[in-house]
Amino acid sequence: MKSLSGHFQLTRWLLAGAAITAFPSAASAHFVWVEPAPSSPGAAQVCFGEYPTVREAAPLLDKVQGVKLYALDGKGRRELKQVRAENHFRYEGVESAPVVAGSLDYGILQREQSPPYLLRYETVLLRGEGKPLSASEIARLSQLRTDLPLSVTFKPAGADRLQLTTALNGKPVAADVAIGNPGETELKKARTSENGTLELPVSTSGWYHLRLSAEDGKPVTFGGKEGKFTRTYLSVMFQAEKPAGSAVAATAVKTDADAIKLLKDAHEARSHWGKEFPGFTADAVYMWQGKEVKGTVTVDSQLSIKYDLGSKEAETSLRPSFGSLIMHRGGGGDTPEYPASWKDGEVHPFGRAINLNDKYGSWYRVKDRQILQVNRNMGSQRFTTNVLENESGRHGFLPRAWTVSYYDNSTNALLRSSTTHVTWKWIEDIFVPATVQTVNAHNEATEVTGLVLSNHRLLK
Repeated sequence: MKSLSGHFQLTRWLLAGAAITAFPSAASAHFVWVEPAPSSPGAAQVCFGEYPTVREAAPLLDKVQGVKLYALDGKGRRELKQVRAENHFRYEGVESAPVVAGSLDYGILQREQSPPYLLRYETVLLRGEGKPLSASEIARLSQLRTDLPLSVTFKPAGADRLQLTTALNGKPVAADVAIGNPGETELKKARTSENGTLELPVSTSGWYHLRLSAEDGKPVTFGGKEGKFTRTYLSVMFQAEKPAGSAVAATAVKTDADAIKLLKDAHEARSHWGKEFPGFTADAVYMWQGKEVKGTVTVDSQLSIKYDLGSKEAETSLRPSFGSLIMHRGGGGDTPEYPASWKDGEVHPFGRAINLNDKYGSWYRVKDRQILQVNRNMGSQRFTTNVLENESGRHGFLPRAWTVSYYDNSTNALLRSSTTHVTWKWIEDIFVPATVQTVNAHNEATEVTGLVLSNHRLLK
């Protein structure tokens, strides 16, 4: 195989006119997730990853095999027996328990610019009777005692909102929160108040997943090592039913049939992997920080990714960008329908602006059946994605180059940006990524990473 640098030459048009202030790639934050076991209402399963839909297999999954999981019914808790699977741990015996919760004290970690600390994983599934939950049911189930130091409770705060409250060892605590919503591929970041409260929009039916982190500031000893504090990562999942007031709210939006059709056509024109996607494995060469490693990368039919590059540092660097790329090529289900309307009448090279009229103030630009710009609010920040090039594949459009820019909502200052260039290849009737180059930037540094995949083999 040729040297990696020979595969990647970012063309000048890709960077032309872009204010590349660059940024170091964000460190991946892996969480332990508990979810219902498919086709088995009396069982649950635990996976490990940044998102519940992107799961790690060995060797990363092996690091959290010590998770203790319990079935809770309000009267007590029963420990569940663990069985190892390829990319998750399965736990039988949940039966009719409405809540499942678990935890793992991972160990003392030492990170750059941080004193040593104990990392603790916690995870909660509000399952009820296995059906979508109303706001009052979510609130009731969240009150069941889990015996977890970091806890989250909910209470209704309106027709389509819940008030979230975080507590650490029984006392309110400020926590960082990342929220995954039904049909969305991006996590929305927020932070609770000093009293641990945050309003959570629940205006769509489906699965919600939350990642929370908090620190206690107390010295701790674990495994014979000293830590200055404990950092707890808590995941929470629940399936919400459609709020009773959401239909009324939707009718208040003045929609436009032409805007709705334009957006729907663009969604249907994107290439994605459907239910028949078998997964693939490929030889991999990855370059970062002036270093180069070789190995394999495998993506299974459920879009779980296994990295085998012989370097944990390299795999940690690659995981966020490649995981996001794979996740965005999923979603082969029903086309989402938004109460869309025209934002304004501005003539723009990327097409006329369309309001999605969702809770994030999202608006897109669409041209020639392609979504060329995405704008969305994320609490104190907002981001804009500009698609620079698509290729017309056999089943629709595939992205080749795009930028993502993040802004501070209070000052409108550019915080960071990234530029990604991807090439694709076809195996039979399946498209797979061939090369991925990313330029991450902010006001302190610029980092360029590159991945070359070759000798692809479909999984049968």
